Amino acid sequence: MDDSTPLLARPFKLRSVGYLADERLPRAASLSITGVISGGAFILADARDVYFVSFAPFRSPSTLNLDAPVAGFERLAVGDPVTCAPGELTLSTIRLRLDWSTEGVWRSPPPVAEPAAPAVRQEALRRLGRGVLAYKEGDQGFTPLLGVLLDGARPSTMPDEIQPVAVGLGALRAALAASDPQGAAGILERWLGLGRGLTPAGDDLAAGVLLALHRYPQVILPGFPRADLAQRLTQAARQKTTRLSANIIEQACQAAGDERILAALDGVMAGAADLSASIEQICRLGHSSGADTLVGMTLASLD
Repeated sequence: MDDSTPLLARPFKLRSVGYLADERLPRAASLSITGVISGGAFILADARDVYFVSFAPFRSPSTLNLDAPVAGFERLAVGDPVTCAPGELTLSTIRLRLDWSTEGVWRSPPPVAEPAAPAVRQEALRRLGRGVLAYKEGDQGFTPLLGVLLDGARPSTMPDEIQPVAVGLGALRAALAASDPQGAAGILERWLGLGRGLTPAGDDLAAGVLLALHRYPQVILPGFPRADLAQRLTQAARQKTTRLSANIIEQACQAAGDERILAALDGVMAGAADLSASIEQICRLGHSSGADTLVGMTLASLD
């Protein structure tokens, strides 16, 4: 018998699986490894959607979480085949089968049922943003824009990639306030793909705007034509940026996303007194993805 057959794969129990990964991976006609990093491996499904097998505990709709690094992942290569059936995913190259049960499927928690008063939410948003601005280290991405939004503080020097966004902040806020989805989409589309990495900063910002609008439609800009903005941006993202970013933008339109981002937004909406955990998690999420997404949420949520 061929030693690479999935029947000989060693089983490994996953800690959790995002609900989109659980639903869609078994239905995919084509699966392969599309990237390997120190924190896990990316899987491409049907040349369209990206899922992440992660060694970290943080959950999202498209993440499969292991408790710790597993020997053999370093031997995976782009293009290696992957197979999936309900409750199991097999990496035949390294003879590993990842198993999960219905109880292990993670779904986004519900939004805050009774958001705090507007003034309390605004104060919480400012504390969160200022905390991230103060403690963010390493790649800053769009982090300096939090100072522009919250305090009107424009840095004396600003990276070139931030300049067009800084100039357009006022116009975007005006389009959102005027319930103008086409105007807002026109600005956000220009920023898609702006920045470096698997999820460029401009994409994360757009996802933050969409997540705030869709998770709290009765509280954040009520009456805004969300569906129009979502349709235009999801279509544009498929053409202008990475597959992973396009997936994240689509999830934001479903009021879903990384649990750290959701916790930060929900904490603001609840008017939480202690946001220190969210400040730390946002600062450490990706190179600057957490802070970039927070810029988008602030754009949509700040009065």
